[in-house]
Amino acid sequence: MTRPFVWTLFFMIAGIIIGGQSVSMMHFALFTIIILSALMGYYFKSKIPIVFVLFFLLGNILIANKMQVENEMINQEVNITGVVTDTAYTSSGRQKITVKAECIETEMTQKTKSFKILAILPENETVSLWDTVVLKGTLLPLEKNRIPGGYNESLYLGTRGYHYKIYTEEQTITGQKKTPILCHIYDFKKKIQTVYDTVLPTEKSAILKAMVTGDKDDIDNITRELYAQAGITHILAISGLHISIISLFLYAFLEKFLKWNKRNCSLIVLLCLVFYLFFAGFSASAVRAVIMISVMLIGNVFYYEGDSFNNIAIAALCILLVQPLYLWDIGFELSFIIATGILLGSNILKTSNLPSFIKNTFGFSLLASVVSFPIMAYHFYYVSLIGILVNIVVIPLVGFLLGMGMIVGIVGLFSINIATFLSGVIYYILSFYEKVCIVANLVPYGYPLWGRPLLLTVLLCYFLLLMVYFYKQKKRYYKFAIALTEILLLVTVFGNQYLFKKNKVSFLDVGQGDSIVIQTYDKHTYIVDTGGRFQTALGSNTGVYTVLPYLEEEGVSKIDGLFITHMDADHCFGAIELMDNIKIDKIYISNYDFERTALYETFFKNAQKNKIPIFTIGAGDSAKLGNTMQLDVLYPYSKMMFFEKDDNHGSLVLRLVSGETSILLTGDIGTIDETILLQQGVDIKSNILKAAHHGSKYSSTEKFLQAVQPEIAILSYGANNFYGHPHPETIERLQNKNVILYETAKQGTITVVIGKDSYTIEGMYAE
Repeated sequence: MTRPFVWTLFFMIAGIIIGGQSVSMMHFALFTIIILSALMGYYFKSKIPIVFVLFFLLGNILIANKMQVENEMINQEVNITGVVTDTAYTSSGRQKITVKAECIETEMTQKTKSFKILAILPENETVSLWDTVVLKGTLLPLEKNRIPGGYNESLYLGTRGYHYKIYTEEQTITGQKKTPILCHIYDFKKKIQTVYDTVLPTEKSAILKAMVTGDKDDIDNITRELYAQAGITHILAISGLHISIISLFLYAFLEKFLKWNKRNCSLIVLLCLVFYLFFAGFSASAVRAVIMISVMLIGNVFYYEGDSFNNIAIAALCILLVQPLYLWDIGFELSFIIATGILLGSNILKTSNLPSFIKNTFGFSLLASVVSFPIMAYHFYYVSLIGILVNIVVIPLVGFLLGMGMIVGIVGLFSINIATFLSGVIYYILSFYEKVCIVANLVPYGYPLWGRPLLLTVLLCYFLLLMVYFYKQKKRYYKFAIALTEILLLVTVFGNQYLFKKNKVSFLDVGQGDSIVIQTYDKHTYIVDTGGRFQTALGSNTGVYTVLPYLEEEGVSKIDGLFITHMDADHCFGAIELMDNIKIDKIYISNYDFERTALYETFFKNAQKNKIPIFTIGAGDSAKLGNTMQLDVLYPYSKMMFFEKDDNHGSLVLRLVSGETSILLTGDIGTIDETILLQQGVDIKSNILKAAHHGSKYSSTEKFLQAVQPEIAILSYGANNFYGHPHPETIERLQNKNVILYETAKQGTITVVIGKDSYTIEGMYAE
């Protein structure tokens, strides 16, 4: 059977994916795999398909083992004994360390199995690399993302081998435990980095450290964004491009200048690549490139010529055998998809009549970009179209830049003056890169926001590319398959807008606060509240880190209307950040005399700075949202007088109606406000109730619930919040009415999809 490793990889990936699903699905998949393997074995007259079944089962076992968490220790006070294997700093300046734990103790249990733990130390506390430490604190699980498009700590750190995290209360250094070889490699790496910091400005040094040593911690967000929009972030990581350049230069030097034979050259390059992996870190792209090139070099040693596609499959198998979670890592996916795409596409370029220069520049840049677009959109929501051209300018200089970076680093260990002189070339190349990126970012639609496509859309894109590549003009079924795939693609991308016409309301998990995003099928977006965390600075709050990522994931580049129910921080603080980061047509606030706090003043000043008009609304106002949604303002009434000064009394109460479905949004109203609403006799009956004031004891009264008659109640609050929300009495009142509860603290973001006659609701996670 041709390329058995490719098929083996396919079945193992299927095993990993299915292994994380239900048992019934796993059994069905196993039955399907056995039948498919038997048919392949019969067709190819080979027993190799038996291996496919074994690798499918192996994938099941690997992912099940990685997903296991020993929950009995989570959220308990623990003492951790281990060795510090890495150090870095958080954005707030606190030291974060990686600890290889040898023992974790609680009051009841003791685990001596090896764990990898991320520890964040208190302010002004530090430890050194290779220190043996005892850490005391509460052991925490790695957090899953709570909103679509949010940061998935569990996947990111889990892929890198971490099991838990801890914010330490006390730490004691008990000695040092060094591994000689690793220590020498690490010290050598730090010395090289010190040279870069000495001979180059900070921002240039950070880029060179990322390219040569794999350390990206010092790259600032502005540089990251600049390179991302220009489509050249791949040069900021140790990628296949870097490894290939190093291998080719070293091999050419040994072969041409030292006149070594093919076998000796391959052995030396192989050893150097293994050293470089330890030096620069084991990223998925670096490991993939090293394994692929190593397979080829080993073939040279034993005079065996390998197959490039089998080499790619072997590299992927090796990585997934060690860490199956890498299957969901963007670096892993891009690395293998681009490598495969270039291999397939190079056959087309070879047969074309284009000049060699065009083939080797624009051709390969176009290939790499086209095959990466679906994955880039899925993970980052943006696609750099301008990157196709920018890479033509940037890539030819990467080899020279990388080589000069290594020379400067090594020379600087002996003479900093010579290194400074040589670094001038590096400085000007990086300055040139920066100017190219700035110009690229000025190109209209060079970096469009696409939003996250459906996984089915991504798969259809790659299937279409494969069908076009293998297209045979005389085979009718090729034309049919391509046409069918194109139709399915159009349905997945534009189906809701033109066929299904379903609206969506999402209750974002912003912690202790409210934020509701309303999206109509005809591409209008409205937001009710934006959450906000106390004692968290602007620029690091819910607007930037929660609401904006969700909007980008949905492909939303403009907010048609922003409704702020009242001026409490946990409802409006994030809005101040949104004003600076996305276009907002109009802002609507309650017709109520709010207290003129510093937050209130900042809110209005920022709206004025961004030229966003603010309108006051109250009971009796209404608006059409898109073509099929109606929004009615039920509260507050004008000129209301209260004995107590409380901005919660000014909360907007909004009733959203779409087809046969109605949703009541109640802000932070309390008993008095609910009573006033009931006295006015307005229609508040709704299928779904956003419970007022995060489930406060003094909201969602018996009479109010009787009038609303909700089927579903959504409670938006933060886990373990200071206020004790939701109150047990409120929960009891809702349960006595047989209301089904959805809670953001337990289920993450909650999404309601509304059709003409019905709705569906689901949280990101089950309780």
